[in-house]
Amino acid sequence: VALGHERTLARLDRAIDAVERAFRLILREGLHSREAFAAVRAELPDSAEAERMVAFLEKSERGFARRR
Repeated sequence: VALGHERTLARLDRAIDAVERAFRLILREGLHSREAFAAVRAELPDSAEAERMVAFLEKSERGFARRR
């Protein structure tokens, strides 16, 4: 694999890891929404993908469903 492809794959891996962590914090850690959003921002401050997820959920007028 060429160096450029390796960098792209590494960047994608980091983005996927960040989204998975954000998902766990928001939906599975048992935190209230505001606490979970703050935790995502604190743990993943450099992740644009995690920030987009939080921003989308914050704008929701009808909330979102969590696993029970």
